Amino acid sequence: MKICFLMYPWERINCESDSTLRLIHEAVSRGHTVAVTTPNNLTMRDSIASAFCKVV
Repeated sequence: MKICFLMYPWERINCESDSTLRLIHEAVSRGHTVAVTTPNNLTMRDSIASAFCKVV
């Protein structure tokens, strides 16, 4: 399965309490393809949403 997580900027992540990081870790450990993006990397053209993602 391919999963993309929409997160806030990396500078604001608290690795001690962020549950999204745990979800990413679990998805990767189960063999899924995981990507991460932030709201400023979202775009829309011709009614099609796209995101510039970083694959983990």
